[in-house]
Amino acid sequence: MPGERDIQQALNESGAIMNVGFFQFAPQFGETQRNLESMVQAIDSFQGHLLVFPELALSGYQFLSKEEAWELAEDVPAGTVCQQLEQAIRGRELYVVVGLAERAQDCLYNSARLDRSERVYRDLSQNPFIF
Repeated sequence: MPGERDIQQALNESGAIMNVGFFQFAPQFGETQRNLESMVQAIDSFQGHLLVFPELALSGYQFLSKEEAWELAEDVPAGTVCQQLEQAIRGRELYVVVGLAERAQDCLYNSARLDRSERVYRDLSQNPFIF
């Protein structure tokens, strides 16, 4: 009869196991680059398959106006922050889910985006901001 270690090894070799991580942190409002740096450090040190970041992880939460949200929102996928995130996961067998404020045409969305090296799955959800 196989032992637990044998079963674990067989599952790992078959690809049936997915190691998932959740990076919970307190994004600094308006400090997109600083928040991104924390996220990139987490990506660099993560050894799993899927890493999930919080809602609005890049910008923080305290929007006082539509104009403020617009300034902190990202163009997906062409925005600078999106490009930096894609660079951080390039060449790795890693999926990353990121919550962000998204600018699309004349609308603002509270979006979740799924990325994998060399492929952007884009929005998992797109909920309009109400101001």
